[in-house]
Amino acid sequence: AMSQSALLCCLAAVLAATATDVSAIIQHQAPNYFSQKVSTPHPEITRVHLMFMNHLDVGFSLPSEIGYSANVINAYLNVYFERAANVSRDLRKFGYLETFSYLAHPWMLEMFFDCPQNVSLQGIKIQCPSQATVDYVAQAVKEGSIQWHAGSMNVQYETCLTPNLLQISLDSAKRLDAKFGIKRKLSAVSLRDVPGLTRAAIDLMAKNGIVAVTNGINWACPSVDLGSPDLKFVRWRSPDTGNEIFYNKIPGGYPGNPGPDPNHPGGLDFSNCLQAPGTTEIQCWAFRSDNSGPPVDYKEVLSNYEVLRGQYPNAAISASTMEKFWSLVLANRDSVPVFTKENGDTWLQGDQADFHRMARYRAIARALDTCVSAGACQLESPDMIMFSRWIAKAAEHTYGLNGVWDYVHYSNLDFYSVMQNDNFRHGVSSWLEQRQFLQLAVDAAPPKLASYIAAELAPLADEFPGVGANFSRLNDTAWGRPLTAGGPYRVVFDRRAGLARFSIDSGATWHQGGGAFVYRTYNESDTAFFLRYYTNPNGDNTGFGKYNSTQNAHPVSQFWSVSAAAIYQHSSQSAFAVQFLMDDPQSSVKYGAPASMWAMYNFTGTGYTLHSWSLSKTPTRLMEAFYIDFPKPPGALAVLNKLGHDIAVGQVAANGSVWQHMVGHSPYSVAFRQQGKAELRVQSLDSSLACPRTASYGPTVWPVPMSPVPDSKVAGISFNMLNNVWDVNFVFWYPYMPTEANFRARFRVDLADHLDDLTVDGDQQVDAKLNWRDIL
Repeated sequence: AMSQSALLCCLAAVLAATATDVSAIIQHQAPNYFSQKVSTPHPEITRVHLMFMNHLDVGFSLPSEIGYSANVINAYLNVYFERAANVSRDLRKFGYLETFSYLAHPWMLEMFFDCPQNVSLQGIKIQCPSQATVDYVAQAVKEGSIQWHAGSMNVQYETCLTPNLLQISLDSAKRLDAKFGIKRKLSAVSLRDVPGLTRAAIDLMAKNGIVAVTNGINWACPSVDLGSPDLKFVRWRSPDTGNEIFYNKIPGGYPGNPGPDPNHPGGLDFSNCLQAPGTTEIQCWAFRSDNSGPPVDYKEVLSNYEVLRGQYPNAAISASTMEKFWSLVLANRDSVPVFTKENGDTWLQGDQADFHRMARYRAIARALDTCVSAGACQLESPDMIMFSRWIAKAAEHTYGLNGVWDYVHYSNLDFYSVMQNDNFRHGVSSWLEQRQFLQLAVDAAPPKLASYIAAELAPLADEFPGVGANFSRLNDTAWGRPLTAGGPYRVVFDRRAGLARFSIDSGATWHQGGGAFVYRTYNESDTAFFLRYYTNPNGDNTGFGKYNSTQNAHPVSQFWSVSAAAIYQHSSQSAFAVQFLMDDPQSSVKYGAPASMWAMYNFTGTGYTLHSWSLSKTPTRLMEAFYIDFPKPPGALAVLNKLGHDIAVGQVAANGSVWQHMVGHSPYSVAFRQQGKAELRVQSLDSSLACPRTASYGPTVWPVPMSPVPDSKVAGISFNMLNNVWDVNFVFWYPYMPTEANFRARFRVDLADHLDDLTVDGDQQVDAKLNWRDIL
C-alpha cells in the first residue's frame, strides 16, 4: 500500500537528495478519474449492497504524520470510530434516507473497547478513548452504524504458519460478536492490498462459519488466474476435505476511492462490483485509501450515493452487510464455478526480511502448539485474550514505514555515511516497533504458555560456539568419501553442497543430504525481469526493487560461490562442523554476505540436526538474498506444510505464488515424498520462507515468472534466511541492529514412513534443540 499524500509529503526531501527523475519513483498515485472511460448505466440492477470501508495498515503511513503503528492505532481509537458514528448520526439528524454502516477491522475495534493501559510502542503511548466515547461508539454498533468482518485485519494468512495462530486471527471477530450478543448464520472476510492467500486456510475458515473472502488486490499486482479472465469469484474447494468458501477477487485496487460523479465513478464502477448469481443485486465498495478512516462527513456519503444512482437508475441503494449479500450468493452456489488450485501470496518474501523477528515468531508458534497439545492452553480462555491480540499482529501485512526516501546512497560506504539520518532512523524505529508486538505477546502470555515460550526463546540467545578441543580437523581426503558418524551413520561431505548424502543403516541405503549456503545479489536488471512477468493493470512495480541503485552503486546480479574451507569431527564421531567461506571477499565488502559460515551437523535418531551459522554479516541496501538449500531426492515429490495442509508446488495456479511459500514446523516444514521409499522430512525452526527451485532457475525471492511449475521440474527447496528486495513496508537491510550480525538457522532432517503419522496438528515434537555446548 502507498498513499499519494504520504508520497507527496516526502517529495521535497527526495528532490533535495537526488537530481534523478522523481516521476519514476512515485508509485501508486491516486487514479485520474477524468482520464478513465465514462461509466455505462446499468438499468437492469435493482439493488446495490453498499459497503463502506477504508484500508488498514497497522503502521506504514498516515495522511498527516509518520505512520508508526502507535500513531495509526491512536487515529482509529481517538478519531475514526467516533467519526463513523457521527456520520451515521448526522444522516439521521438531517433527515436523509441514505444509510451508512462502517465496516471495521475487528482487531482494531476490539482494542477500542478493551484498550490496553500504559502501553507504548517505540516511545509513543497508545491513547485509550474516554468512557463517554466508548459508550457512544458502542451505541453506534448496536444501531448497525459500525460493523466488522470475520478476519482480524489485513492478514497475510500464510504467515499465520499454524492452525492455532490462524484460529487466533479469526477469534477477534468472534469475541466482538459475543460482546454485542450477535449470532451469525454466516460471515465473510475482507482482505485488502495483499495479493492472495493460501488454499490451506479454507478448512479452518469454513469451520468458523466463514463462507467468503473478498480480496481487493493492490493495484500494482496481478491476480490469480481463476480459469477465465472475466471470472470474479469461485467456489474455492479444499481437495483434502471438500470444504468450500467463496473467493472474490477485485483486481486493480481495494477498489480505489469513489469517483466524483456518476460519469467517473472510480472504485464504485460496475467493474469493481460483484453481482450475486441468479439475481439483479450487486455489492459495491465505497472504499477509502490507507488509514484515511471513514468518510469525513455525511456529505461524502451522499456523494457516494449520487455516483451510484447515475450508474444504477432503477436500483434501491442502501448500506448493507457482508452477511446479506453472501446469503444471496450462497442460495445460488451451484451456479458458481469450482476452483481447487493453490493461490498463495506473492508478497511473502517481505515477511522473511527480518530474520531475528521471524525466528522469535516461529519460537512462539512452537510454544503455543506445544501448550495447546499438552492441554495446558485453551485458545478461547480469557487469560489468552491479550496474548492472542498481540500475536495476531505478527501476520498483518505491515512491517514498517513506506520508505526511507533516499535514491542515491546505495553503496555500502555511502549507506553507512547516512545511516544516522532521520529518514533511515525512522525506518529502523518502525521495524523495532513491529518486533515489539511479539514482546507484548510474550509479556501477556499466561504462566503455562510463558514457560513454554521461554524454553523456545532461550536458544535464540546462543552465541557461536566455535570448535573446541573435542573437535579434530580432518584432512582433505575426507571430502567426497564415506565417513563413519558413529553407530550406523555414514556421511559424505562435499565442498560446495555440505552434506551430500547420508545413511542411517551403515551404508546399505543412502539418502539426499542438504545444507548448502546460497548467496545471491541483484540489480535493476532483475527489477526489469520482474516487471516483464508481474503484469498488472497499472504497470507499477509495487515497491519491489531499488530505484537508481545501478547508477549509484553498480551492483552485479549473480549467485556468489561458496566453498568449504575445513571439516571437523567431534570425538563422539556423530557431530561434524564444516566451515564455509565466500570465494570472493568482495561479496562481504561491497554487498552483504557473511564473512564466514559454519554448518554443524549432529547425527541422531532417524536423521540429523543442522545448525547453520552465519558470522559477521554486512548490512547493505543493495538487493540480496541468502538461503540454506535442500536438494530434492531424484523422483521425489516436494510437499510444503502450509497451515497444516500438504501443498505441492505443481498445485499453484497461474499468477499464484509459485516461488515463495510460508511453511509451518510440525511434524515437518517440507517433505520429499517417494513411492515405496522413506520420506525425507525437513523441519525448519527459524526460517519460514520456503523457495522452490528448478535445475536451471532459482532459488529466488522474486515472485516471477508466474506460470505454473510442474512438480517434476522442482529440484529442491531453499529456505530463505533474509532478503531486501522490497523498498517499501518491509525491512530494507539486515542486520539493522549491530548485535545481530551473527545468526543461526536450525533444521532437523529425518526419515519417516510417509504412510503413517501424517497429522500436522502439533502432537509430534521433534527435538531439534541441540546445544552445541553440550558436546564441545
